[in-house]
Amino acid sequence: LGDILTSPPATPETVNMPEVIEVGTPEPVLTEPEMAPHLPAAPQLEMASVPEADPFDPPMTPEPPRPPLLREGVIAGVTFRLYGDGSIEADLPEGTTRFDSLRAFRSHVGG
Repeated sequence: LGDILTSPPATPETVNMPEVIEVGTPEPVLTEPEMAPHLPAAPQLEMASVPEADPFDPPMTPEPPRPPLLREGVIAGVTFRLYGDGSIEADLPEGTTRFDSLRAFRSHVGG
């Protein structure tokens, strides 16, 4: 510790710099096939093309939400559901069918 306190301050000429080692030419960077010549090259993948929307097609609109269900029942052996907007959905032999009104449903099933 005594040498540090009594020695003159360091200057660029008196500082012990580490020896600079010259480096030769850099090694070449290996490309993918050179890195693993024993492996087959990876296949080139193509991006799937997404068809553009036709500007003349009408925009898709979501279905409006169903009105609330008010009542379920059976008329003339057919199960039905009455909704808040007055429409009827009936489970007919040909599938579920929606009617605009109870009158339209009754005329269809003959009730």
